Amino acid sequence: MNLISPHSKIIKRHQNPVGIALGPVAFTIIAYGLWSHSFLHILGGIIFETSLWFVIPEVETPPQLIASVVEEEINWLNAKWDSLKLLSIILFVFASVLVFFGLWLRNIYCIAIGFSLLVIFAIFMKIIVKKK
Repeated sequence: MNLISPHSKIIKRHQNPVGIALGPVAFTIIAYGLWSHSFLHILGGIIFETSLWFVIPEVETPPQLIASVVEEEINWLNAKWDSLKLLSIILFVFASVLVFFGLWLRNIYCIAIGFSLLVIFAIFMKIIVKKK
């Protein structure tokens, strides 16, 4: 059973280059809000990022690079549940929490470790997709 279809509206919106380009802007606003303890910026960044998933128009044929990256994400989501996938999810959540608290506490070491763990998560994701 597939968790998500590559033909769903949300995926077609996710493949829009405009949304891909604006995503880092949204996360920069969130990161600034965390660093400066500004709930307004955090909320604004979250609303902005969420709107990218629902407001950006769908694309029928995305650029090849975007299509291949999104296909890999879908394959990871649809991969069977095993210990490696569970470990990768735990790693992603832990890394995200580290980055979140690192920004909030202004602790560069916490941020660096969090981003390093996100790189390891990306490697796990590729391994899981290749196993499928």
